[in-house]
Amino acid sequence: MTILNPLVEILKTIIVFFHDHVYPNYGVDIILLTIVVRIAMMPLTLTQIKAQTQMQKIQPQINKIKQEYKNDREKINMETMKIYSENKINPLSGCLPLLLQLPILFALFMLLQSYAPINEESFLWLSQLGQPDPYFILVIIFVITSFLTQQMMVTDPSQKAIKYIMPIAMGFIFYKFAAALFVYFNTSNIWQLGERYLISRFFVPKKSKETTYKK
Repeated sequence: MTILNPLVEILKTIIVFFHDHVYPNYGVDIILLTIVVRIAMMPLTLTQIKAQTQMQKIQPQINKIKQEYKNDREKINMETMKIYSENKINPLSGCLPLLLQLPILFALFMLLQSYAPINEESFLWLSQLGQPDPYFILVIIFVITSFLTQQMMVTDPSQKAIKYIMPIAMGFIFYKFAAALFVYFNTSNIWQLGERYLISRFFVPKKSKETTYKK
């Protein structure tokens, strides 16, 4: 019995409902579950994107501070936090959607271990969702969509290498995971790409975007 057991049961109930009443394939049902999760997190995602837009806006000021106090790390931190405070920016707000997804990911992993019907379900070219993708197609899609997501999320030029290293590293770490998890990963990434485009296009004030990209 773990703290995540109630969440595992909730995910199981949702997936079984989709399987019994919407579409009788657990691969499709995982996609539907992922969409439900992403829709539930949309208010947080909107907050995250607005915060990132604000971060881009103040980035020149932060870069100036780093140059001015390059030998004084404590002063850099103090002045940076001062800018955050003046602009009412919480630098941790961008992490909330990811942190909230982690329990769901762990619960889904536990569900795959405990609920045989999902493991034994076939989906597209996969004979069993509980086994790794034998052709690594889902892994490749994961690396590509993760890279595109990083392109949209990482705005600090000093973190440019992360956009290239993280997706590849995660692909190598996760490539032996059950295909069902990659169905979740990829659906979440693809949804996030479309979501971030639409939110930045229609919900982020035009003035903020112009300021963001002004050079």
